[in-house]
Amino acid sequence: MKKFIYISGIILINLLLAGVILKVNHWPGAGVLLTLSITLMVLMFFPVALITSYKQQNDQSQLHLYIIAYLTIAIQSLGMLFKIQHWPGASILLFVGLPIPFILFLPFYLRFHNKTKAKSDKNFFGIIFFMIYLAIISSLLSLDASREVYDAFKLETEKLVSESNVLEQKSDQYYNDFVQNPEKKSEIESFKMLNTSADNLYKILEDAKKEMILKADESNEIYISDAIIDYSSLHGLSKKNISISYIKQAEENRIETKLVGFEHTIKNLSGKYELNDIMNPKDAPYSLAVIKDNLNEIEFHSRSMVENLSALSFMQSRVRFIEYQILTICTQKQKIQN
Repeated sequence: MKKFIYISGIILINLLLAGVILKVNHWPGAGVLLTLSITLMVLMFFPVALITSYKQQNDQSQLHLYIIAYLTIAIQSLGMLFKIQHWPGASILLFVGLPIPFILFLPFYLRFHNKTKAKSDKNFFGIIFFMIYLAIISSLLSLDASREVYDAFKLETEKLVSESNVLEQKSDQYYNDFVQNPEKKSEIESFKMLNTSADNLYKILEDAKKEMILKADESNEIYISDAIIDYSSLHGLSKKNISISYIKQAEENRIETKLVGFEHTIKNLSGKYELNDIMNPKDAPYSLAVIKDNLNEIEFHSRSMVENLSALSFMQSRVRFIEYQILTICTQKQKIQN
């Protein structure tokens, strides 16, 4: 039995370390290895090891100590796993597991240690250090970006959405002026294409946000409608590694496809209205290149949901701003020509 415990312990520790390495580097398979290794430790390794140790004791009156030890390790380990995997209940497990070693296990262990009058304190100090280690790890896992940081991202997202709506209204006024002015009939088709491509790109970014919000937490469905998203009430803001169908390096990137169409429309207009400053601006945040940078799948996975919401909303704001700037430039040049 000892041989089984040693071999299984070495294998599980190596699986756990491999899962940690994959997780840190955001490589696929991390979740599987972490879940497998920690689950097997909790359900197989720790019970077998503690039962074997208990049976080898001369004094078997301390069964409650082994039960408490197992519960302590199990809750701590599962709390870590749930937190790493962003599963519901992680905070509760960590909240319960953090004080258990000190208020439940430690008093029983001290009583047992003094009762047995062990000559060596190595085991005692080993247990103490292990408990401190678990407490530190649990505390670090419990720490997340502060609520102020999340609130700042939410406010930024709401501000960007509001700016996009204002710019859309201003652009719509330009489109209406073009339609109602008989002298601009020859330009209506070009501007309709601009309006359509901008709307398509904006919409697919909005769809990407909704998919990500639902994948972060299915309960967010009640905060999403066709018209608006209630950003202030969303759950799962800290969740990372969210895969959405709109941003895939191995497949067609649907957002990038719409972006290419938007760029193509601008290039067609550039032949007549000299929109080089739109395609190659001096101010980087004003450019379409910034939108492309946010489409990197690896970077997208490394950011939390609330950060990606802000990034996608920023992309939407840039689309509306570029559309509005094009319409403004075209209108001004037409006035000069007339």
